[in-house]
Amino acid sequence: MPRTGAIVVCGMLLGSLNTCTGFRRKSQQATVLSRAEGGEAGAQYMMGEFAREGHGQRQDFATAAAWFQRAAEQGHTEAQDALGGMYLQGRGVEQDYVQAASWFQRAADSGHARAKGHLAVLLSQGLGIQKDLTEAQRLRAESEKFADPPKKTWLEHVDAVVQKGSPKKSIHNGDF
Repeated sequence: MPRTGAIVVCGMLLGSLNTCTGFRRKSQQATVLSRAEGGEAGAQYMMGEFAREGHGQRQDFATAAAWFQRAAEQGHTEAQDALGGMYLQGRGVEQDYVQAASWFQRAADSGHARAKGHLAVLLSQGLGIQKDLTEAQRLRAESEKFADPPKKTWLEHVDAVVQKGSPKKSIHNGDF
């Protein structure tokens, strides 16, 4: 496999280029851009990551949201979850809890564990979706089944919000 393909696969699997080594940003980003413009959902998601995190360019939430939208509409669950987060926090798009819940729901329906946790928080507070504590607790439990040990802190946060707190402080601090 060419080195560029390995980086794209690495980024798609890990969700971020921060964990990939040997990354030559300019040339590989150009390759990913070409693939994204050609309609490849995984590459569109990566372009969203580049823009959101500022990899090889200045950080630009509006551009990130646009790339995530393109990939999400094709059913890319990481992009659906990321776009839900953009709407939840109002980063690059106007804050819209209904849109956030909708995108988290799509990803959760496809089995995306983190999206299930995000949706659980919205359900527990009735933000953008009808409040449903039973469903929130069910989704939270499902999200834990697939969580890696590093995600335990995030799941503890979801627990706290589902059981008693408001997500608004965390939403505005970028904890999602």
